[in-house]
Amino acid sequence: MSWSVAADHVLDLHCDHQAILHFYTSPSRPEETALLALAIGAELVLMAKVSGGNAFEGTHSAPWAALRRRFGDRSPIPPGPFAAKLEYCGQMDVADAMAAQDAARLMAYLGAIGAVTGQPAPAQHDAPRRPLAGAITAYAPQGGMVVWHRQPGDVVTTGEALADVIDPVSRARLPVTAPVDGLLYRTELWRSCLGGQGLCDVASKAAIKTGDLLSDLQQGR
Repeated sequence: MSWSVAADHVLDLHCDHQAILHFYTSPSRPEETALLALAIGAELVLMAKVSGGNAFEGTHSAPWAALRRRFGDRSPIPPGPFAAKLEYCGQMDVADAMAAQDAARLMAYLGAIGAVTGQPAPAQHDAPRRPLAGAITAYAPQGGMVVWHRQPGDVVTTGEALADVIDPVSRARLPVTAPVDGLLYRTELWRSCLGGQGLCDVASKAAIKTGDLLSDLQQGR
């Protein structure tokens, strides 16, 4: 952070367990958010003024939000840097063609903000915005083996069976149901689980939670 705190743009690159390409950011820089989505071809943007959990992108944007809350009625406070955490699909999404495509699209973004030259203009698609406060975790009803019925990228409805968890001893099969209407954007990689473990996350259109939003999701995982 000592290297990046003075930067105008901060990107934190990750991959999830199994997921669509998505990123987390603050709503304070909507033009940059749209540009990044258009450049990399993201399928979802999760937004929060302060995400909690001390995520890297939040450590760059949250102080500016705090300054605006405290001094905004007396002095104009700029929005601060554009900071985003990118989730480049899942851990098993490893292929030369995918890596080359992701790199080229990231370079297009860097070209669009003037960090490098000689890059084509961003030419992918924009992504839907959802509140991070609407990203809700579905939990395992028991320990056992997970059999998925739906995959990241599917639109699901409340109560719909997303997976079953099978107890290998009793053979009891219990459903994992969608907690909200929305987009199933990530699932756990492992096919075994403990009872009460977070197994997947669904992004709804409505803000539902409060508090340390990203911490809650991380604890759910």
